[in-house]
Amino acid sequence: MVIQLANEGKTIREISKIVHISLKDICKTINKETGDDYSQKEEKQKTKSLSPYARSFQMFKDKKPLSDVAIELDIKSRAVLDYYNDYLRLTKMNVLVKIYKELKNDFPLFLHLYNKIKKERLIKQAITDLLQNKNKLMDLNEQVEFYNNHIREQELKL
Repeated sequence: MVIQLANEGKTIREISKIVHISLKDICKTINKETGDDYSQKEEKQKTKSLSPYARSFQMFKDKKPLSDVAIELDIKSRAVLDYYNDYLRLTKMNVLVKIYKELKNDFPLFLHLYNKIKKERLIKQAITDLLQNKNKLMDLNEQVEFYNNHIREQELKL
């Protein structure tokens, strides 16, 4: 009966309700009979019934390249980028996109700095200390320059 219902195009859930057998057992029965992985087949059919918008999200989730999404769904690049932006917002990754857009040409410098921080295993406090020490060094440099000028002036007076 399971095979007959599957051949009629019923889903595993529909078959389960009719014959009162677990989804797992239904899949095993169909797989044994057909040699196919029926659950994967059903999943592909379900995915194809989704809108291009929803299908793109599934493809992004599966880490498909954006160009593959555009080709498979036959949509324009602008739409793919808009969908991807929505996907990133939903997965809370849009902050990275915002940072990337802000950095623009400075992105290689940012990556270099990131790699240095990672290599040196610097923590937030160490970075803060380095920046504060840099400012202190600049202040000391100004003081040295001031005193050097003052000494030159005194020497000229003599």
